[in-house]
Amino acid sequence: MTENHYKTRAFTLIELITVIGIIAIMVGISFPTIRAMVESSSSSMGVNAVSKAAQVAHAYAVFPTKFNMDLQQTSTNVDDHGVYRGAAALVTPANQIRIIKNIPWARYSGFGLNPSDGINYFPLQLHGPTISATAITGPSSDTDSLLRRLNGFANVEIDPIQLNADTGVCGIIRNHNLTRAWLIPPPFAIWYDQEGVLITSNLTPAHNADYSYVYYDGSADTPAGNWDVNSGRTSSYNPYEYDPEDATFLDNATVWNNETGTYYLPFERIEAVIGVITYSKSEFIDAVDDDPSLSWDNQVAYGDATDTVNDARWEWMEKNGSVILFSKQSGNQMRSAAE
Repeated sequence: MTENHYKTRAFTLIELITVIGIIAIMVGISFPTIRAMVESSSSSMGVNAVSKAAQVAHAYAVFPTKFNMDLQQTSTNVDDHGVYRGAAALVTPANQIRIIKNIPWARYSGFGLNPSDGINYFPLQLHGPTISATAITGPSSDTDSLLRRLNGFANVEIDPIQLNADTGVCGIIRNHNLTRAWLIPPPFAIWYDQEGVLITSNLTPAHNADYSYVYYDGSADTPAGNWDVNSGRTSSYNPYEYDPEDATFLDNATVWNNETGTYYLPFERIEAVIGVITYSKSEFIDAVDDDPSLSWDNQVAYGDATDTVNDARWEWMEKNGSVILFSKQSGNQMRSAAE
């Protein structure tokens, strides 16, 4: 019986080098496409997450709830009980979206009142023109005192929505002094009142009323259950220090709350936005490498009509981000595409 012998032919060195070269060329061609897909996916997932969070906040805002509160009557311009003022989706620097609701009995100690008044914890919603001489902006007429009510918020007992690590979100704030609205990094809130109407802050000084802000019980320097109306965004605020995915993350007691297992916020006076823009963080980092002024740690004063940084951020976001605006009356999403 004849035995067959098979001879195996090996690759030559030239053939091997050729194959490796072809693979390298294919990877080089496909890598930009893959990266673009990842960046686009980050922005798209951000749109979906923000939209869902806004829907949940809207549902909580209009859900019929009765509160029986015994707030101290201190002025004839307000009623005896707190008023439920809806719910909000709170976007944090730690890439989370928390659903928070208004706490009508929210109080603040050290409100600037005379200690002899015997008021240790002053109800935020009872703040009006005839109650305190503190420098709180807003309507000055007694007939508008109901609008002067400040609104404290706290977490709803549901898990926060965790965004993709590469998903960035910035808020859009109204500002009549600028041709363009102002862009801000987290934290900010999408807030609906008890009627489902979108409540928004306005950075123009004449319209900058404190009642249009969300006061959130969640910073490290204020005890739980005590809302601080004086703790707001400053020009020195660096959002990257509160982002666990960033190299400059503080990672200390000022950021992490061991009792609740959540991240603290840097301040408690939170702006309510008219919309948001989602984008790819990695793509934005590349842009910052080319133009460091775009970085979110480069904070500038609100209302500066000559601010070129805000304009530059808008120009980049229009080309690379996805815009979501919300209807003032219905709260529905109006647009989700780059302008």
